[in-house]
Amino acid sequence: MSNPKSPKATYTSLETDETPKAEAVAVASVGMPNIEAKQTVEVVAPADLSGGYQFSVDVNGRAMVVAVPEGGVKKGQRFYAYVLHQDEEMGKVTGGGHGIPVGAWRDGICDCCVHGCCHPVCCLSYWCQPLALGQLMTRMGLDFCATPSTRRYGMSPFKFMLLTLIAYICIDQALSLLVMQYFTTEVNYDQNGNPVYQQNGGEPIPGWANFVMALRYVIQFCYGIYILIVAIKTRAYIRNKYAIPEQYCSGCDDCCLVFWCGCCSTSQMLRHTADYRTYNAACCTETGLPATAPAVV
Repeated sequence: MSNPKSPKATYTSLETDETPKAEAVAVASVGMPNIEAKQTVEVVAPADLSGGYQFSVDVNGRAMVVAVPEGGVKKGQRFYAYVLHQDEEMGKVTGGGHGIPVGAWRDGICDCCVHGCCHPVCCLSYWCQPLALGQLMTRMGLDFCATPSTRRYGMSPFKFMLLTLIAYICIDQALSLLVMQYFTTEVNYDQNGNPVYQQNGGEPIPGWANFVMALRYVIQFCYGIYILIVAIKTRAYIRNKYAIPEQYCSGCDDCCLVFWCGCCSTSQMLRHTADYRTYNAACCTETGLPATAPAVV
């Protein structure tokens, strides 16, 4: 039987030729004395595993390699796995000390306030998603198109997102002010007291003003599509990197979640790729983490 006071263990890696669709993770670590006094870890099988299969668990920050007992296990089955040795490579797999889970998200899509409603990740994802995405792409070593690249550009994705956001706001507001007087809606009333709505006082709107307004809508559309595409690509990259299966819409899970709830998706990705219980979040750094925090990639 397990000891309720035992430290918790987190499932961290599963290296197979074919990555299983796993959501279950290791849940507890216990010391079970036996003849050889080997340490064991109670694990929830993340997939159907054969006897002798080895993978890593994180026990209170210590990475350990464990083995499946003879006879194998079925997905979802609880079993005791022998601890073979410490896994010196786990830090590379799980993100340089952030304990990034493999096989499942660190928490749910709706857990935006898990660290508090005023946490920088929650606030930045909700109020300024482009900057939150810039931090995430910089953290994961992506370029401003959310594509993995070893080339170091002079401008990080965070700086690119910041400058393009400032430029977008300035251009949008300038175009709006330029034609605002022609698209102001006035309310008048007829003889029966019914409201009559008119733009530009009922006068024809100049052709150039219509063009400027159309240009404004095109810029808004293009900027929105860009943010949507890089958010989808970033989420797909993180899922593939950490072997996280789709949960809601097979084949278009990333697209649906980003389209319908982009701020929640961005917040989940930020929480997954950093240990905010150990390292404080930062709104104004390129990675969203302090300089003392280890790099994820």
